Amino acid sequence: MAWKPNRRWFRFTIRAAMLVIAVAAAWLAYHANWKRDRANAFVEWVASSRRGESDVPMPFGLRLTAAQSHRYIYFRRGCSYVEFHRLEKLFPEAEILGWVDGCPVVSRPEDR
Repeated sequence: MAWKPNRRWFRFTIRAAMLVIAVAAAWLAYHANWKRDRANAFVEWVASSRRGESDVPMPFGLRLTAAQSHRYIYFRRGCSYVEFHRLEKLFPEAEILGWVDGCPVVSRPEDR
């Protein structure tokens, strides 16, 4: 009788594998939607920007979806505080500069 090595392999049920795949797909879909919202907000609100690596890195999910990093964002005049806070959430790595309700504002990533 031949000796068999006692190896224990990980065992997954199909249900567990599908659950892991569904969670990973939902996480990736969330970050892909974030990337699309960034692109739409950039077209709608941003007057100019300077691309490049900032001191604050982008979240891993955005780097995974190949979103472009912005160091500075200058948004158009006439923006409200709601849009300003939306830009802060969409671009966590960027320093955001512009005018909100006639007042100059600056938002640095370190201060958020």
